[in-house]
Amino acid sequence: MAKVKLDIESNFDVLRQAGDNLNKLNNEAAKLGDKMNGSFKQATSGADKFDKEVKNGITSVNKLTKESDSFKSSISNMATGFVAGTVISGGLSKISQAFTDAIQLQKEFEKSIQNLSAITGASGKDLDFYSEQALKLGVTVKGGAVATVEAFKLIGSAKPELLANKEALVQVTESA
Repeated sequence: MAKVKLDIESNFDVLRQAGDNLNKLNNEAAKLGDKMNGSFKQATSGADKFDKEVKNGITSVNKLTKESDSFKSSISNMATGFVAGTVISGGLSKISQAFTDAIQLQKEFEKSIQNLSAITGASGKDLDFYSEQALKLGVTVKGGAVATVEAFKLIGSAKPELLANKEALVQVTESA
């Protein structure tokens, strides 16, 4: 459970950044809305609606995608709101993609950890240890935590004596 919490917390940095970007986007849309007619104000209220849904979490992503498509379609039909619609729609698409990427990255990480378990025979607290170390080292490695787990596997395969000592495997991987 601690591993999942740590994984989720590490992925929330991306989500927080996306949320900050959405807030900046909403501020820009509001400024443009003051200059547009009443139909454009209706479009910006859709963006506000989307912002509230994002705060409800990942479980709302499917619903938000449908609303985004509807919102995008409405904006496309308004000649006076075309530029603002493109900006808002692009922002919503980026946030949706960030959620999708975070979920995919989590799946890849879990798969790598399972493969590491198969190679090392690690389970329980040992596997949690490898997960935590991969997340810590992954911040400094191109490819992140998934690449770090792959390095554990490669180094462990090359030097099987390290598989008996998880701390030594992490230390050798970190220095490589």
